[in-house]
Amino acid sequence: MKMKNLLKIIGIVFFMLLSMRVYAVGLLPIPDVKNVTVDTTMSATLEPANYGGYYIYEYNISSNSANVGDIWKIEVDLTFDGPGGGAYQGDYGSLKIPFGNGQTNFRDLINDLMPLRLAPNKLITPVGIEVPQGWTGGISRTGMALFGVRHKNYLLTPGTSKNGFKFYSHAPPGIGEIVFHPDWIFQVEDHSTVTDAENIAALEVLKNIKVKRTALVPVAIGVDFDKAWNNFEPFIDKAVQLNWINDLSLVSQIKSKIEEALVFARISDVQFMNRALDELEVIIVNTGPSQRNQYGYDLLFYNYKYIRFITENYMPEFLPVIKVTPSIQSKRIGETATIKVNVTNARDHDAPVSDYEFSIEFIDGPNNGETGGIFTDSNGDAFFQLTSSLTGIDLGNVTDWTQEGTMVGKVVIEWKGGADLVVPLFIPPILISKGGNSFVITEVTENIGDYIAGPSTTRFYISNTESINPATARVLTERLVPELGGDIKSENKFEMLLPSDLPDDFYYLAACADANNQVTEIDETNNCSFSELGSYSAIAVPMVKDKIAAPVCSAAVASKPILWPPNHKLQKITITGVTNPDDDSSDGSSSSHDSSSSHDSGSGTSSSHDSNSSSSHDSSSSSSSSHDSSSGSSSSHDSSSSSSGDSKDDSGDDSSSSSDESDDDITIKITSIQQDEPVNGLGDGNTSPDGFGIGTSNALVRAERSGLENGRIYIIGFEATNEAGATCTGSVTVGVPHDKKSAPVDSGARYDSTQQ
Repeated sequence: MKMKNLLKIIGIVFFMLLSMRVYAVGLLPIPDVKNVTVDTTMSATLEPANYGGYYIYEYNISSNSANVGDIWKIEVDLTFDGPGGGAYQGDYGSLKIPFGNGQTNFRDLINDLMPLRLAPNKLITPVGIEVPQGWTGGISRTGMALFGVRHKNYLLTPGTSKNGFKFYSHAPPGIGEIVFHPDWIFQVEDHSTVTDAENIAALEVLKNIKVKRTALVPVAIGVDFDKAWNNFEPFIDKAVQLNWINDLSLVSQIKSKIEEALVFARISDVQFMNRALDELEVIIVNTGPSQRNQYGYDLLFYNYKYIRFITENYMPEFLPVIKVTPSIQSKRIGETATIKVNVTNARDHDAPVSDYEFSIEFIDGPNNGETGGIFTDSNGDAFFQLTSSLTGIDLGNVTDWTQEGTMVGKVVIEWKGGADLVVPLFIPPILISKGGNSFVITEVTENIGDYIAGPSTTRFYISNTESINPATARVLTERLVPELGGDIKSENKFEMLLPSDLPDDFYYLAACADANNQVTEIDETNNCSFSELGSYSAIAVPMVKDKIAAPVCSAAVASKPILWPPNHKLQKITITGVTNPDDDSSDGSSSSHDSSSSHDSGSGTSSSHDSNSSSSHDSSSSSSSSHDSSSGSSSSHDSSSSSSGDSKDDSGDDSSSSSDESDDDITIKITSIQQDEPVNGLGDGNTSPDGFGIGTSNALVRAERSGLENGRIYIIGFEATNEAGATCTGSVTVGVPHDKKSAPVDSGARYDSTQQ
């Protein structure tokens, strides 16, 4: 029975579809408005508004007098393909839409319609809507723009026209369909008697009386050149099918020129892209009616204007391309790591950009906290250099300050061990003699690093002052030292003559390794025989002096005048150089640290011995006495001593013998510790106090300084007492430089280092 009814219904529907023009469905005649026409007028505002102005679409609708029925609703599909359906594009509160007796805006209306019922991967082109008198507008959940009559007096009747149907949008024109709905309802005398077949027939009438026309409609084609062109190109082909454009050579020229512009856009070449777009404008503007109609022209011209607009706004004239090289590098301690930052303008054929500001800050590793600002030169290059005295891996950030502090790169520097040349043994450091006399030099140059030191020069100096400055001291001679591997030493012993112009006097001697700075080293400050080493030192010892009532504090020095690196560890400082005064019974004898004696014979003969051997860091220092045969008398002071290597106190300080030790019968007491920087100031590591040891024989001071200043100076006051109970007072200074290449500078300020 059900199958028979279904077949009956299908037959009725089929019959009604065939005879719809003859037989009515319901009491009202079925309308026929197939002769409706649409005349679209395109324009664009010039004043800027969000995207630089609006494209205005105005439609004039005409219903031919031969039509049957009135038009009451018009629909335009505003959907377009986008990345994921169910959303709309942008925040468009300025696009107004009629709402009741007032207005709403596109943004708020879409929010009220949520959830939308769009097809998959569809978005809605944002529009504003204007309507003629007696009509209203709106947008449906399916993405259709609606124009609807508010009163029957304003229906679009046969033989009449209406204009004032408008869209204004930031979207350029595409080709779409406008759907016209004639005014018809399924009217019957008694709905209770309506059959299923009649309802189906009524639905078919509503579906088939709609009339569709092709027109220019707003389509959001994208905000980048590639996407805009990919969406616009199919509209050109469709315009050819509609005969809006009938010159195929014109189409070929337009496509070719857009492709040319697109090639340059993809490589960010603004200059040549703009040249191609300029040529495209000339082609379009100079077309005539024989090549295209008005719709074809509007489609081409306004899409060209849109593409030109987005390239000018989304491809600025300046697009920096920043390269940081190398991002990873490995260096030996003491070597220099160089980081280059290069900037070019991708919008100007990769031209170099000068005066571009960057900073590099190391956020982890042995040089954590090191930072520097750099600017590019005329080649677009900026350079940052860093050396390290510690092994480890530094991690740094490169920040672009021209672009509001954007991090543009990371750098990694691995610091490995290196060479380190020292003179752990030098005899004699002190000599009483005169020009023309000979003496024997014993010297060892050693590489205490873990990397090969290439060939170098060890130079020997003489001075009549205890403090020897290699830059100004007189050079006696020098020797070439062969390549030394890690923990390998070169020993040398030779006899030489003093320069003939030297008077009979008391002289200090020293030797400095790598005197010509040929070797990159872990530590460039410990090359000389008077340098303090981790486990041993070769130092000058003053002449033996008789005690008197009061010791002399004026020659006092700190055992460590310079602290490096600034690792915030406490370092032990011993006061040295405090002695009892000289007596007047000098017999012309001299003393030096060597268990063997060296005799100044005045002869011109010389002998030397040189050998390379391995050594450990617990080498002992030795003492010697040197005698001038012309003095008529000699004395030998055998004070051979040794010091154990790598001993450390609780502060983490590497202990070592000090230069020019105070007399054994003199007692030192620390009375004050001051510094010229705040105890816990900016950039010094947030540690305090910085000094300890008041009332004891040694001071402890912290190896730190502010990274914002020019180094720190500690001033350590002391009192010295000899066996007779006589005293003197004095002070010594200890410096912590800002960096290895500069000396600390006393600012004159004083702060108590023992306070928090």
